[in-house]
Amino acid sequence: MTQVILHIGPPKTGSTSIQGFLNSTYDELLTHGVLYPREGRLQAGTRYCVYRHGKPAVMSGPADNHQLLAWAMKKEAEGINADCCWLDVLQEIDAKKPKTVIISGEDFFGISEESVCQVKKFLEAYSVKILFYLRNPFDLLLSGYKQRIKAGRFYRSFSNFLQEEGPIIFEAYETRARRWGEHFGLKNMIIKPFDKIKKNPGIERDLIEFLDMNPKDFEQHLLHMKRLNVSPSDETIHLMRFVNFVEHSFGSRSKLRFFFGKARVKCSVLSPFARPFLGKALFQHEDVLMVRNLIKEWGPRFFGTYLHPEDRPYVEF
Repeated sequence: MTQVILHIGPPKTGSTSIQGFLNSTYDELLTHGVLYPREGRLQAGTRYCVYRHGKPAVMSGPADNHQLLAWAMKKEAEGINADCCWLDVLQEIDAKKPKTVIISGEDFFGISEESVCQVKKFLEAYSVKILFYLRNPFDLLLSGYKQRIKAGRFYRSFSNFLQEEGPIIFEAYETRARRWGEHFGLKNMIIKPFDKIKKNPGIERDLIEFLDMNPKDFEQHLLHMKRLNVSPSDETIHLMRFVNFVEHSFGSRSKLRFFFGKARVKCSVLSPFARPFLGKALFQHEDVLMVRNLIKEWGPRFFGTYLHPEDRPYVEF
């Protein structure tokens, strides 16, 4: 029976790098009996209207991930039918007849319970493993904060972010992981500690070994891999916060939104020159204590369920 590895992220756990590697090694993977489907992704030459955070955005391909599958299930992609998307993927699997299939999209992590049931039905003819990477809770929140600043969706301090978003993020994290575990079974949940794997052997190399392949066969790709979607430096985030604050002061004006987006892009170039003029550190010791308090009840239960005892030190901080 063909095995399907469904990599569901979550966000900020190296997903973009994984997907870039899988896409760039498409042909080599096939020679090892591994298929990374080209269907289910944003296709070149096609424009998609996708609703993100309640606002429409026009996106186009090509893409390295299978986010289109998740967006279709969440009804975020206008005019895209989930059944048709999945049928295209299943037809590609049937045509290639691989030993293993990998489907990857971090937006899968947040789909509804009804959609998880749909995924299970679509893949009922296969042996399915759910793969996701678990990150240190403090780094998870800090990375999420930086992502919101980078996207222009937040302008206040990390402390404000923890107070407003921290409890919601952790509650959603546990609920979503449990949802996948309940429908596919804990024995089919492959939970890997991101902080451990990132250092050794590296997330792409670990994936190769997980797929029972020899990393030496992919040495050239591994040597030239670039880190993708890397979080901005603390100095850059300080500058972006200032840009976001000014944008917020002007209100939501479409003509200015483009200008402020360009200004955020320039922050990474300007940050080294602004470093002497920046204020206090991005986070304080009180923020660490706040996160520890947030996971006091949630953490032991969650980590005890999903992590092997020897991996638990990697989520401590």
